[in-house]
Amino acid sequence: MLLPLSQEESFGLERSASSASSGSSYNNAKSKTTRMKNLKASAAGAQVFRTCSAFPEYFARVVDYRQMDLDATFYQMVTLCVQPSKVYKSAYYRKQTKNRWARDDPAFAVIQLFFLLVTTVAWAVTFHVSKVSSYVSLIFHAVVVEWLGFGVLVSTLCWWIANHYLRIRGSQGMGDTFFVEQRVEWQFAFDIHCNAFFILFLFLYVIQFLLAPLLASDSFAALLLANTLYSLGWGFYTYITFLGYLALPFLHRTERFLLPLVFIGAIFISSLLLQAIFGAQINFARISSSYYYSP
Repeated sequence: MLLPLSQEESFGLERSASSASSGSSYNNAKSKTTRMKNLKASAAGAQVFRTCSAFPEYFARVVDYRQMDLDATFYQMVTLCVQPSKVYKSAYYRKQTKNRWARDDPAFAVIQLFFLLVTTVAWAVTFHVSKVSSYVSLIFHAVVVEWLGFGVLVSTLCWWIANHYLRIRGSQGMGDTFFVEQRVEWQFAFDIHCNAFFILFLFLYVIQFLLAPLLASDSFAALLLANTLYSLGWGFYTYITFLGYLALPFLHRTERFLLPLVFIGAIFISSLLLQAIFGAQINFARISSSYYYSP
């Protein structure tokens, strides 16, 4: 015979059921959170592994020019001059097909190094450099210091800033449930440097070479032309760097990469004012030529 429950017993059963349900919900939520953290950690680890494992293949293609797409590389170089943002669309397509943002073809870097060698030798011949050791020193400075060393420094700094301060977190935007955490690949950061350096190379190695007789003058016009050339070169380097990080959908506040433009503009205006007011000659072209080619 079943006896009816008292009011206290009924309330106790309901409270027990509620506690069990709450505990189960808490455990499920905790388990889900743990699984999401593990998934993010494994995804980040897999991304690092893919980046590291891609380097041997990247360098292996350097020694076999048949594996390099030279036509596509020259097309990218032309596109950088007329529509630089379009170059980074190929990075987006590469991410969709190969699950990586960085180039897997070293042709761009190889051709850029070849151009650097040719123009460095041309500058040395123009300034009547005769010693073999001087040629080696100039090539070392152009390739190892200016292109590689400066590139590694800037790429690492921008890569660190982007990953630590500019990435969209799970709590921003779509939420943790549907958010897949991504990180900037260091190799892609170096690709951005190569893209930006190509325009800088055109201004400071090619155009400056063609205008060298005009830039060597002591006149205000020569100073204006030379410093405009340098300001445009570094300005475009900054702008193309900004476009590279702007192309990554998981970054925000990328306009901070444009801050160097303020310093570039300030230095340019200061050089003109110092010449106009105090007669001080701060001609960057003459300073550069004196540094590299003075006896």
